[in-house]
Amino acid sequence: KTSEWSICVQTGSQEGIAKAVDMLIGPEDTVLVDDPTYAGTLALMRPIGCTLEGIACDGEGMIPENLQSKLEELKAKGIRPRVVYTVPTGQNPSGSTATEARKEQIYKIACEWNLLIMEDDPYRFLHY
Repeated sequence: KTSEWSICVQTGSQEGIAKAVDMLIGPEDTVLVDDPTYAGTLALMRPIGCTLEGIACDGEGMIPENLQSKLEELKAKGIRPRVVYTVPTGQNPSGSTATEARKEQIYKIACEWNLLIMEDDPYRFLHY
C-alpha cells in the first residue's frame, strides 16, 4: 500500500534545508529571500550561483507589498522566480514573527505567481 506522504530522513534542520535547496534551486534561478535572512541558508545558496533577491521585512516578517513589487520588477526584466524562502517564526537574525494574516497575504501572492514557498520554521513550537 502506498501512502500519499513521503518521508525524507535528515539529521537536523540545516540538512533538511540543504536537501530542499538541492532539489529546488539551480544556478539559473532567482530566489526571493527575507531581508535580512538566515546566514546558514545563504551559505547553502550562494555557491550554487543562483541570484538572491531580498524582500524587506518588518516586525511581522516579509512585507507582502514589497514581495509583490519585486515580482513585478523582475517580470519586467523577464525574470520569473520559482522559490521564496522565509523564516516566519523568530526570524533569524531579525527576530520577527509573521502573523497569520501576513502569512495568508504571502501565500496569496505565491499562488498568483506560482511560487514555491520554502518555509524554514524551526521555532514554531517554541514560540508563545
